[in-house]
Amino acid sequence: MNKQKINARQGWIAVIFCLFTFDVIACSCMRPMLIENWNDNQHVFIAEITDIEVIEQADPQHHRSGKEHGYFEIRQVFKGSPELVTHLAAANKPICCNCSTKLQAGTYLVFANETGEKRLTSCSTSRPVKWLSYHLEVLQMLKAEIAPIRYSGIYDRQLGTFLIEDELRTTVIHEYASTKQGNKLYLDIEAYPLNNGDLFLVNIHSETAVK
Repeated sequence: MNKQKINARQGWIAVIFCLFTFDVIACSCMRPMLIENWNDNQHVFIAEITDIEVIEQADPQHHRSGKEHGYFEIRQVFKGSPELVTHLAAANKPICCNCSTKLQAGTYLVFANETGEKRLTSCSTSRPVKWLSYHLEVLQMLKAEIAPIRYSGIYDRQLGTFLIEDELRTTVIHEYASTKQGNKLYLDIEAYPLNNGDLFLVNIHSETAVK
């Protein structure tokens, strides 16, 4: 599979507002794309938090968010040796605006290069599974080393839809963001077809503006 990075970092800007009830405090960050995460991390797995231990209490008056450790059981392995990661770490109480976040009960998709502790922030690529959509489906295909399919057609920037040339149907391309000028582009791409009919972008061969 061609590992070409897709467009100048095609990272999406995630602006996380002050949502105290969700334990996430104002922070603006750029997350890498899923393919980039896969290529850049040694361990990719699903972890279920089984115990959360307070290591340091938060001290908001002194702008200290404290620390908690989340111990987990490995539920699914996509890549690497996740047993080398001993625990997740996050804030005891998130404080604006240091990108801190609090651990939640439930399952996480974890991307890690570390052994031992994996620190989480509100900008982390490791996130609760309930926040994800197509990610697990794509990771299964990456794990199985399934080859992406070649597609060509017209992308309508205003509608955000892709008219597949050979199928004469429109769909959505996840993780595609062009820097090319023009409302309509002729694309030659490789992508994974998802169960709902959408496409997940793997590689771009060409983008050409059309009238």
